[in-house]
Amino acid sequence: MAEDIARDAQLAIAQNSNTPNEILEKLAHRHKWNTDIHTLAVKNLILRSSERASKFIGKYIKDCPFSLSRLFALLHPLAPTHLLIKNYRSSYWLERYAIAQNPSTPNYILEFLTKDANRIVCAAAKASILKTG
Repeated sequence: MAEDIARDAQLAIAQNSNTPNEILEKLAHRHKWNTDIHTLAVKNLILRSSERASKFIGKYIKDCPFSLSRLFALLHPLAPTHLLIKNYRSSYWLERYAIAQNPSTPNYILEFLTKDANRIVCAAAKASILKTG
């Protein structure tokens, strides 16, 4: 049903807290990222802390050049760990900072980031290590 109805109805379905995860995922796949319907569907999945949201967060990391969306994706606890590992040497210090603050970042990456050239990245990595004990 969510695929065959008007855009306004799809928007309502995407933001409805009772919409099943499967429908939200279909809406997010059907619409290009950065459209209202896609954004609302993914947001709803993220708010539910659904593991299904992880693949969309990963898509933002893979497909977005340096952007605010990419930074938020790198900060999110559901960000795929393999993408945090792949990007910890980013040329953008803000991305390294986001990775240093992500609770899913492995300790060996955090240890590497404690030696980062940027003092803010170093401090964030050290703080994350202290949090994990």
